[in-house]
Amino acid sequence: MKKILISLLIVTCCYYVSAQKEGDKKIIVKVADTSNFYTKVKLAIIQAGFTVRDDMNYTLLTSNVEVKKHLGYTIVKARISNDTVTIWGLYSNKNKNLYGIEIAPGTYNNILYFKNNKGHGWDILYAIATKIDAHDLNYSK
Repeated sequence: MKKILISLLIVTCCYYVSAQKEGDKKIIVKVADTSNFYTKVKLAIIQAGFTVRDDMNYTLLTSNVEVKKHLGYTIVKARISNDTVTIWGLYSNKNKNLYGIEIAPGTYNNILYFKNNKGHGWDILYAIATKIDAHDLNYSK
């Protein structure tokens, strides 16, 4: 009985250590298979509805600005390092001038995780992370 209780405690602790917390900004994905890693990450971002800039940087992928519902102007970034990719995003509200014409966005804010965050950016980042053949998902601020 004591062994079962200890193992249950360890499993619970491991779950809460890697669980999403309020204010998390990044999803860290560890993959088992790193073959064509750059292409897998790029394809996951494209499947989420973004266009990836082709600036020949194989460690940092940056999307072009896309307009997403609820967020306005949205950018997704992914940093590749060995068998790990870190995904995060930025958004800026759509601005209009006095005549109702859309103008350039102001400052960009980080996409954050918060409870019941449905359709406000975190779901986009999570969808990209799960399409990369995720072996292990972690979250950070």
